Amino acid sequence: MHSPDTLSLTIFLLVVAITALSLIAGYTWATPKPARKKAALFSCIALIIWMSATALFARSGLGLKEPIFLAIAPLMAINFLLAISIGLSPIGKRLATLPITALIAFHLFRLPLEWVLHAWADQGTVPKAMSWNGQNLDVITPIAALLILPFVKRMPKLVLLFEILGVLLLINLFRIVIQRTPGSPLWIESNQPDLLLAAYFPTVWIVTICVFAAILGHTVIARWLWINLKKAPPTQ
Repeated sequence: MHSPDTLSLTIFLLVVAITALSLIAGYTWATPKPARKKAALFSCIALIIWMSATALFARSGLGLKEPIFLAIAPLMAINFLLAISIGLSPIGKRLATLPITALIAFHLFRLPLEWVLHAWADQGTVPKAMSWNGQNLDVITPIAALLILPFVKRMPKLVLLFEILGVLLLINLFRIVIQRTPGSPLWIESNQPDLLLAAYFPTVWIVTICVFAAILGHTVIARWLWINLKKAPPTQ
């Protein structure tokens, strides 16, 4: 994999740090005041363990064993199942009590992340399909979040539209990953770089922090919708 330049890598690490801190802050804020210190400590330790474990995976070279898709597939599967499980757990239930504006604004981290992917596509770090000039349209999700934020309290059905859009765009992203990772049964061979971010450090965190956060974020919004949409007053 072609190494990204210093600027884009620095911005990527800032996005990772902000996303991780947002997860900690969100869980702490959603916890009753007497237990907030414990919640902050718990979430901080859990994230440090997760980030360290996935960094060790990438540094070990295990993700580069042939066939690469089968080498990194367990990490991606664990990442997906962990995000869904947390979202459906009591932790997710607690997060779903946060204001819907906060839950939607959380997805704004995907805007600078998409800029990073666009820059990496230009640099040959990832295939063009992973940029907004290719097949990755995930940049629409944070733009939609910005557009609907002023209106979601008065028009909660916008949250449902946002959720559907965001999930569909994530599914499209997963399709690209499967098609552009060598060794996948759906791999499309081309003259573009292969998608190997999950096999290298620190770019592995695009999966285990950024994609993890996006999946968790949508799972929590789904819980919020389940609780709130059925009792929302009709839109005038």
